Amino acid sequence: MPGPAPQRPSAAATDEDAAWGAVVAALSGVGSAAALRGEGGRRVVAAIEDASEAARAQVADLLADAVRGTGAIVAIGALGRGEHVGGADRDLVAVMRSTHADAGGFEQGVRDLWDRGMRADLAVRTVEEWIDLAAGDLTAATAAFDASFCGGDREPFAKLRRAVEDAPWRRDIGGFLRRLRDEVEERHRRYGKTVYLTEPDLKHGAGGLRDLAVVRWALAAAHPPGPSATVAPSLSSLLEAAGIGEEAATALLAARRVLLSLRAGLAVATGRGGTRLAADVQMRLPEILGLVSASADDEERRRAAEDVMQAYFRAASDVLRYGRRAVDAVRPKGRRADVREVAPGFRVAGGRLVPTRPEDLRHDPVLALEGLAIAVREGVHPAGSMLDALAGLAADARVAFAGVPEVSRAFFDLLATVGDGRVSGLEIASDLGLLDRIVPAWAGMRGKLQLEGLHAYTADRHSIRAVEFLHALDRGEHDKSLPLATALWLSAGRRREILLAALLHDLGKAIDPARQAESGAPVAERAARDLGLGEAAARRVGFLVRHHATMPSMSQRRDLTDPAVVESLAATVADPDDLASLYLVSLADMSQVRPGYLTDWKRVLLDELYLRTLRQLVRRGRAPTVASAQDVAGLPSRYYDAYDPQMRVRHADAVEAIRRGRAEAVVEVEPGPGAFRMLVVTRDAPGLLARITEAFECFGVEVLAADVFVVPGEPKVALDVFRVRRRDGDGAGWSPEEIDGLARAIERTGRPAPPSRGRPGRTGRPLSTAGATTEPTVRFEDAPGHTIVEVRTPDEPGALRRIAYALFEQGISIHLARCSEDAGIADDVFYVDPIGPDERDHVARAIVWWLGA
Repeated sequence: MPGPAPQRPSAAATDEDAAWGAVVAALSGVGSAAALRGEGGRRVVAAIEDASEAARAQVADLLADAVRGTGAIVAIGALGRGEHVGGADRDLVAVMRSTHADAGGFEQGVRDLWDRGMRADLAVRTVEEWIDLAAGDLTAATAAFDASFCGGDREPFAKLRRAVEDAPWRRDIGGFLRRLRDEVEERHRRYGKTVYLTEPDLKHGAGGLRDLAVVRWALAAAHPPGPSATVAPSLSSLLEAAGIGEEAATALLAARRVLLSLRAGLAVATGRGGTRLAADVQMRLPEILGLVSASADDEERRRAAEDVMQAYFRAASDVLRYGRRAVDAVRPKGRRADVREVAPGFRVAGGRLVPTRPEDLRHDPVLALEGLAIAVREGVHPAGSMLDALAGLAADARVAFAGVPEVSRAFFDLLATVGDGRVSGLEIASDLGLLDRIVPAWAGMRGKLQLEGLHAYTADRHSIRAVEFLHALDRGEHDKSLPLATALWLSAGRRREILLAALLHDLGKAIDPARQAESGAPVAERAARDLGLGEAAARRVGFLVRHHATMPSMSQRRDLTDPAVVESLAATVADPDDLASLYLVSLADMSQVRPGYLTDWKRVLLDELYLRTLRQLVRRGRAPTVASAQDVAGLPSRYYDAYDPQMRVRHADAVEAIRRGRAEAVVEVEPGPGAFRMLVVTRDAPGLLARITEAFECFGVEVLAADVFVVPGEPKVALDVFRVRRRDGDGAGWSPEEIDGLARAIERTGRPAPPSRGRPGRTGRPLSTAGATTEPTVRFEDAPGHTIVEVRTPDEPGALRRIAYALFEQGISIHLARCSEDAGIADDVFYVDPIGPDERDHVARAIVWWLGA
């Protein structure tokens, strides 16, 4: 029996397909990142608006029978605003004449849309229900301003327009703006308060399309469309109605062109209605926008992607800067009591810092920097007049900044100003180009992407956040979580040097990313000298920049109980003050890589390295800790340094249990800082670590670090201490039954079972997109009595087991392991038996083979 005849596409559907094809064609003709703000972006936006109109016509065409005599079909959201892109949902409201009207036809029509592959959401309500709902539901209120008529009866739609204009919640402009402000603040808390994210959200992020819509809603509340208007008012018409100045209106409309063009390009790149500019999408956008050809190499695409993202950062910054000004223009004027003087020449009015004479700021960098420090202390954003003056000052080449002692003092005052965290004077100075005038090398940092898959922020914002982390220590925000850092910062005597080094520590990323610490250090030192810090202080700033990654790398990848490691760092720093400064800059850097990067485990390791090195500096020549009568005898001194006496006694009891045959394996678990500490004691045998990690894999144990010891005597006993966590994220640890099962699995004798090889191509992102490691790499380094083997590989379950098995196959014993993971990359370091130069290539190939490469 033949199936049902296929549905023929309606004329409106055909028109919408053609309209979206026109959007794609307009995108391919943009030609340059700069053109996104101008004619190229204007053509794309016009095509998007046409496509939105075609989509609304398609809705009317498919729901024509359902709406007749019962109400109106209304488009809201992006479809109502004329900003609908392919793959996005069609948000619709059936505005019923009365609560008794039958909505079944509407709902069937929406199902027809879904049957045709068009995602649609339908709400059904009367005008009265909509207005009542909007009084307490901001989404319903803003949707009323986005409403555009699609089809059906016009009278309910006109009634909606009149009801919105008369609604008490609309007439209370101040209250409505406060609702918008609360939504913005909550959304920015979730998606990031800065535009300078490496992978920003085009819709929800700071300065994105939702913030631009907030401007539109604020203006529409003050200037609502009349009942005869059948489509939502355009942004340009609202800016004109509100009397927004030409500079702000031009910037906001240009920003809209950039954001909408990128949203459409994102839809083309992903084939769906996503909103996040992920790294791989950024690399595809240049070809979609016609900036590069299909044959362009990775470097050409990377440069073009950087240009596109610079256009995005400027657009998002303009939305925040000029959007606040547009909203302020319709804000009810405050009472005189709401205006207060906060410093000579500055007052707070309407929640903004207003200079008495903005024109003075255009010619006086000291006054400008003092004004930004006041904004930070008061926790209020500068008014539009102040931002214009600061931008004009930054652009005026006739005004001297360099070599002016008063400017340097004002800059250091701003750098050290601690507010409540709501306003970043450094970010404002960076956005407007003032920091470029003070530290010329900063220009290469602004909006600098870090697409290695690790950092969440651009290089400039990451560095500014590092300074703000130190300010948070001043405010006492980390008293409980970071007591050592707080104590060191509160007692630091070289604050200017530490703050400047934190700000400039990544300058090298704009010079030579492969050698960023080495290339950035002399530039930072020169900047410190130009700012008048003095020769010795400038050299210390250069030192902190050159070594800002030394302590994090050493603490996470080396044996901290090895005296040679501690002595190496002690020889690098000149004195305890330098050590404390380096610790603080390192911690500030680590804390702002991305949310969640600074784990308790990493912080504990950094603290341990600092304390061991401090002890070395102040007590050189101290005799190493030796075994007591209760201890396990014959272990290296690092064991007795690493574990307290009570813990060593428990270890000795476990070793005794194995030797006397009371147990084949002892497994104990206890909570530790940032992870669980798991003790495993059993008879030593070749391949034991591979066998233990095999058991770990079965019981969901993820290894963060390992200390592997062999107790001499007969029989030899392995005493291994692991820092672990559950792979499933359960913080409760393991049940007694699970621990018993783990011990029984470890008791099994014989060779470890060969693991399965890793899967080739198992990472998500290609190297050309984000710079992330996609193939395992193996490095060797000589150490006293050992060879250090460092393996970097995409993180996946079983990776440690495969490495341990590969070393076992080569007859190599593991004496210590350090395991960590960042951004999907496992970085595992092993202290092993000495491996000769001629053997290393063979060992590396074996490890890489087992990892699946």
